Amino acid sequence: MKKSLAIVIAASLAALAACGSGSESSEGPSSSKPVKITVANLAVTNSAGLVLGVEKGFFTDEGLSVTIKDTPAASTVPSVVSGDAQFAFTGIPPLINARSNALPIKAVAPAAGYPEDLSTSQIRLIAQKGGDITDVTQLEGKKIAVDTLYQLPHLSIIQALKSKGVDPTKITFTEVPYPSMTEALASGKVDAADMGDPFLSQALAAGHTDLLSNGEGFDPAATQVIWIASESYIAKNPKIVKAFRRAVVKSNKYAQANPDEVRKIVPSYMEGTDKVADKILLPQYTTTIDQKVFSVYNDLLTEFKVTKKSVDGKEAVAQE
Repeated sequence: MKKSLAIVIAASLAALAACGSGSESSEGPSSSKPVKITVANLAVTNSAGLVLGVEKGFFTDEGLSVTIKDTPAASTVPSVVSGDAQFAFTGIPPLINARSNALPIKAVAPAAGYPEDLSTSQIRLIAQKGGDITDVTQLEGKKIAVDTLYQLPHLSIIQALKSKGVDPTKITFTEVPYPSMTEALASGKVDAADMGDPFLSQALAAGHTDLLSNGEGFDPAATQVIWIASESYIAKNPKIVKAFRRAVVKSNKYAQANPDEVRKIVPSYMEGTDKVADKILLPQYTTTIDQKVFSVYNDLLTEFKVTKKSVDGKEAVAQE
């Protein structure tokens, strides 16, 4: 198993072993008796729909009192397994990987995907300004920086490159944190970098070469990131889960229709965006979970031997 995903799985298994039976109730939430929930959130633009929805009162309307907990990517899955959070943010690949390792979690609501207009995609492959790389067809034999190997952006850019006829097995992918990618490009340590905001907008504004959207090769607005819960919590609290899903869908609809409000709220939880909030690129805030995208990531994860077996998309999503 690849190192970065192995850490997530090990932490999740440890959390599963440590968690207790809990005392959840199937009693439904209401405005007179709100249910307190903790949501493990990753500080990215993809989760802005929920953050905005909490501020607008959409979760309160559903009888939910939400505490948003800033959580590193490697800890979001373990947080719901252990019971530290009732709901958490993650991508389709980590969900597939977790379930392939028998971790009892499911997607309960959509978060976001790449936009239908890929020219505005919020994660993109960038080359050095004035450099030799001006087209993706020149990348075979080169080195590309990704934030984390075999996670959502890395797997997505592999799929995007394939859609353009580029063989990703002839490319070296190396882990570089987003804040260090521009420097890695300038120093020649990498030939291209798969960047997200706020660093992407800064790179584009500086004139670096825009090569490719991570959304190429996927159906338009296909769901990429989701909100998850443990199977135990879903089974014991169906009314709460349904209320959470309704609030998320309402929040995402609002976020998609009001991008200016999204840009205003992002700096409240995402560091480094206050000065570029008006320029950051936004995802498509989706209202359904696309089942087709599971097959794409299943194929990629098995091709690169990250997982040994595929995961059924229908079984990985909690029924409405």
